[in-house]
Amino acid sequence: MPPTLDGPNSATGPKTATAVPSSRPMAELPQDQRAPRDGEAEPACCSDAELNAQISACFDRLTGLRRGGRGALPALSPVSHSLLSALGPDAEGGPTVLEFGAGTAGLTVALLERGATHATGVDLSAASIAAARDRVAAADLPDGRATFIVGDATDVAVEPHDWVVLDRAICCYGDVDRLIGRAIASARTRIAYSVPESEGWRRIVNRAIWFVEDSWQALVGLRPSPGYFHPIRRIDAQLAAAGFRPTQRWRFRLWRLAIFDRPNPQS
Repeated sequence: MPPTLDGPNSATGPKTATAVPSSRPMAELPQDQRAPRDGEAEPACCSDAELNAQISACFDRLTGLRRGGRGALPALSPVSHSLLSALGPDAEGGPTVLEFGAGTAGLTVALLERGATHATGVDLSAASIAAARDRVAAADLPDGRATFIVGDATDVAVEPHDWVVLDRAICCYGDVDRLIGRAIASARTRIAYSVPESEGWRRIVNRAIWFVEDSWQALVGLRPSPGYFHPIRRIDAQLAAAGFRPTQRWRFRLWRLAIFDRPNPQS
């Protein structure tokens, strides 16, 4: 997966928690998986716990490399900046935010600084969650406004929040229906996501970039995290079937971003 500035997010393990403290019918939209690396990315060869351990180990190491000896906090990625710009003005209303695949919480903390009343971040990487807590402390936010959980997004116990954010996280999860279903169950009013483009020439470029980045990770001794291309129409169809409607959809470089709102919010 791409080692972007704030890192791709790793809350979305295969299926099992590693908890520590369109128009086409969905059935016709095949789930497209990135080519496996000698069987590593195929769920059939590895248990969910093994895949979660692989993902968390990769992002633990990447977080350590990005932080360096002085414990620097990774900068917010350009993709996350684009999503934040679309979300930011509405954050003044004080929503609660749940981010699956929070990474080091650059986006989560930025939303808190812009008015979110409380945020919960979930990620498989313990090192990323440790950096997230450091980021909250560095931002001098009041105690109790942020909660972080190490675990698989589809299995950790979380209360519903006003917003659910999946920023660069969906591509880390093989079972997209399960992940989006959990987001739907956890969001009262809004779901926002960013995913790699999965069609056309942008998909080809994304695959090439992923190959280069996986090769770099192997050179520094990392076992790369599995990555997946999911049809965006499949994601949007599942959200629409649950009563969410797109209010913003746009491209940023090789990524597709969207905000879906529920016209009749759940209590």
